[in-house]
Amino acid sequence: MGLTSLDAVDGGAGNDTLNITVIGALDTTAAVNAVVKNIETANLVATGAVTVDSTGWTGLTNLTANGIGAQSVTQRPLPTLLLPLQLTQVPALPYKAVKT
Repeated sequence: MGLTSLDAVDGGAGNDTLNITVIGALDTTAAVNAVVKNIETANLVATGAVTVDSTGWTGLTNLTANGIGAQSVTQRPLPTLLLPLQLTQVPALPYKAVKT
């Protein structure tokens, strides 16, 4: 699971990190009303597949998704970001989005 539609996370000022670790699959796509803002770094780890939709998350500049199995990351289109994200496939960490 990871996030639910009832969750609201606001990092406020400064550099903030959101760490989510789950046993099993991690899927944020069902949390359509979740609010994630002012979080600059997100680290998402699962023992199963990781499916992330961070298009509604504001302030995000670094995203790392690690899991076993399929990895899917949907992010805000690059032209709308203040600091673009780059999605790169890494052998040990299936997908990693980093600030460029």
